[in-house]
Amino acid sequence: SVTDLYDQIRNLITSSADEECGITFPEDVIVETGTDSYYVPLDEDAGLYYAEENEQIPPAEIEEITNPEGEVDPTVLVPDVNEPMYYSEVDSTLLGLFEPAIYEPVNETANRPEGTTAFTVTITSCPETYDAPSSEVTDPGGDIYEASCLLKNQACFATEDTTTAGTRRLKRQRDLMETTTDNFTMYAIIHPEAVNCLNTDGSSYNRVKLLQQQGYYVEILGQPITSTDLYETQPYIKDHIDQDVGIKDSIALHAFTFEEHKAVVVLDYNTQLLQPLHDEINDLVADPNKQVKYVRDKDGGVSKNGFMIIKPSKAKFEEIRQEYINTPYDPVTGWNGEGHNTFKGKMGLKGFFSYKASKDPSWEELDRCIYNNQLDDFCISQIDVDNSKVVRHSKKVCGEPRDCPYDHPKWSAQKKMQCRKSHEKYFKSRDAFETKYLIKSKIQEPVGLFKSKSFMGFCKGPGRKNYLGFTKAVYRKPDWQILCPRMQCPPGTYVKNDCTCTALDNPCDACPGNTRCQLEPELWCIDCNCGFCDRDNVSCCEFNGVNNCKDGAGLNNDCIMQKDFFPAFADGSGNVCSGVEISDTAQPNGCGCKPNDTTPCTYNPDLQDKYDDRCFICTTEDIANGGCPSCTECLEKCDSCIGEISSTSVDKYKQCLKRMDETCRVSCNAACNKPRNPFWL
Repeated sequence: SVTDLYDQIRNLITSSADEECGITFPEDVIVETGTDSYYVPLDEDAGLYYAEENEQIPPAEIEEITNPEGEVDPTVLVPDVNEPMYYSEVDSTLLGLFEPAIYEPVNETANRPEGTTAFTVTITSCPETYDAPSSEVTDPGGDIYEASCLLKNQACFATEDTTTAGTRRLKRQRDLMETTTDNFTMYAIIHPEAVNCLNTDGSSYNRVKLLQQQGYYVEILGQPITSTDLYETQPYIKDHIDQDVGIKDSIALHAFTFEEHKAVVVLDYNTQLLQPLHDEINDLVADPNKQVKYVRDKDGGVSKNGFMIIKPSKAKFEEIRQEYINTPYDPVTGWNGEGHNTFKGKMGLKGFFSYKASKDPSWEELDRCIYNNQLDDFCISQIDVDNSKVVRHSKKVCGEPRDCPYDHPKWSAQKKMQCRKSHEKYFKSRDAFETKYLIKSKIQEPVGLFKSKSFMGFCKGPGRKNYLGFTKAVYRKPDWQILCPRMQCPPGTYVKNDCTCTALDNPCDACPGNTRCQLEPELWCIDCNCGFCDRDNVSCCEFNGVNNCKDGAGLNNDCIMQKDFFPAFADGSGNVCSGVEISDTAQPNGCGCKPNDTTPCTYNPDLQDKYDDRCFICTTEDIANGGCPSCTECLEKCDSCIGEISSTSVDKYKQCLKRMDETCRVSCNAACNKPRNPFWL
């Protein structure tokens, strides 16, 4: 079976996995669950819904995207983005394994490995103590186990080449840890207030132990610049920094002290490394005139912990610390009267680093769209994300991958494509990590169908609660679903249900049995039982047992086009099942699927009636009873008679339809589809 094949491949690779990059998942917390109704093939172009009211958001209420940074209201992308950070039951159990502890001050620097490249992530607070809205916090909350695993995996990848993977263990066994970039050490710098954090049951868990279990070197360090340091020289910053980034912001400066390492790469939990960094690291190490390689964020400030490569020096650390304390800052004129104060973080390291970089020739600026692509309008116009080395995910731009975000309805086609690519790269990284390095007895199969191409089967719907993370319950594949090994069909072809690719001239071969193939305006496979129903909700069509739809059990007087029971279908005669194009762009629950080049087209027909979406094409009876207002509005443009009828007489509406131009009626096809029912609430 495909599942057995997955396991064979995974076991083969894992058996030779590099321990430096591998993670063993605690078996005690693995939970396997059944196949619930959430396996709904909701397409990415389905409507957007308010999370609480369960009502579709009118397009007019979705604000235009006018800022050049490409930021949008994050609640449009993710319905639950500003709710308290989500912890699944399994997340809470997993975190509970790491019992809280109190640490005495010790000199941990003596334990630092020497000669490797250090990768650092900084944690300043517990999730429950951040002042900013959840949509602005980079802390992964309940996903910290997965996020930390993948961040470490990226460091492994960034320092790996064709010879590295096979020699890392051998070098370690022979005590031959050369001072090159093919070895790395993963660090977490944690503020003392971020060590023991609250779990959902009110108990505490220990983030130090969690990260150490994954192979991180953890250092508990306070901020090197305190309010006392600022008292005399920076009174404005001392009094106002809490309204900007907070006094703990300077903790990232500790990365400069890691002298045991040739170089330090500074990251945060929104950073994704897409390509190796050998050349950049080696160039910095080899050049005595270079100290830092930095990037700017899309707002113009220097990124202090999103991405930076440092040649560590305790002397430089103290130099920067003293310069920060003693360089005059004014809220109007900025740092030393030279600005660098027009962005969030202006009073912290971001603002000061921006000033420092303008003065110090040892600070080299890297192209931000290559090394800090935040998917803003400028970077999208300059580079394809495939050519970037570093991507920064954001809840306000494309949405973070683990949040399973919608596409914004007012994005350009180019923006939509770049966002989808960036998400796909995250899930490809996750898939590669699980395949090669994660030691876990039960792996989540890619059964999610929400935006299945870019989310690669790991999202069952929009929002954080619909993410199929590897620290959450493992959902079994339902019987109706078909999974194939990871594959990519050539351009213009699609995955068939037998896990092969269609021919270029036969895309309909990707459609499963019991469906009709729609070619325009988009390729869709539509269940024969869906769409057309008579007045008693009996389907007009059924599967002919071969490869198409035939007349079903519905009343003939309703199901033939001449009877005008379907107001937007008038270009023919005979049963609506005979060659009629529905021209749909988003399938209701359980009524079909959209072929793509990576996964087979599959859906659950049992959901058609559960969500009452089977009869999704508006009928004349619906219009007469006041339903389908968008359909009525469209038809009124063809002939005003449709809006002048005061009774609920179906016959009067049919008489009006007969006088309409057929081409105009057919143009209302899309408007005469009933709204979809959201399933995830």
